Amino acid sequence: MHNITVKQIVDYTKEELDTITRWMYNWWGQEENYEYEEVEAIIKNSFNKNTLPQTYGMYINSKLIGMYQFSLVDLEVKPNCYPWLCNVYIDNNYRKKGYSKILLNTVKDNLINNTNYQELYLYTKEVNLYEKYGFKYLEDINTFRCHPQIQRLYKLSI
Repeated sequence: MHNITVKQIVDYTKEELDTITRWMYNWWGQEENYEYEEVEAIIKNSFNKNTLPQTYGMYINSKLIGMYQFSLVDLEVKPNCYPWLCNVYIDNNYRKKGYSKILLNTVKDNLINNTNYQELYLYTKEVNLYEKYGFKYLEDINTFRCHPQIQRLYKLSI
């Protein structure tokens, strides 16, 4: 039987840093013209306990298979919206097996227990996913950078 946990990453290992950096570099870093070391610095500075950004990892036994972050900035064209749920990610080998449900079911509790915020924003191309976890669709928004450029803006209120 697998031991599945989702926990805040504060004291990180080199393997955790390398895994998350690789995921994010391959997902958005290259496309947005970031250097690998730049993505690594962003990730390294997200392992905070009491301030944002914060990173949460999903583990099967001790293997990191997914993550998400809380961040003050994620979509520069909406500076009045914060904090953000961002970089929600499940490793390719673990997709379509129900792990995202386990991961996303921890967002609200981690927001309540580890921040002072009562709301959380998210933008995504996904439809009918985040609604299951209490996020309310607000509007379609032009990101001016992502593919697709027009994405959906959501808000979770506590």
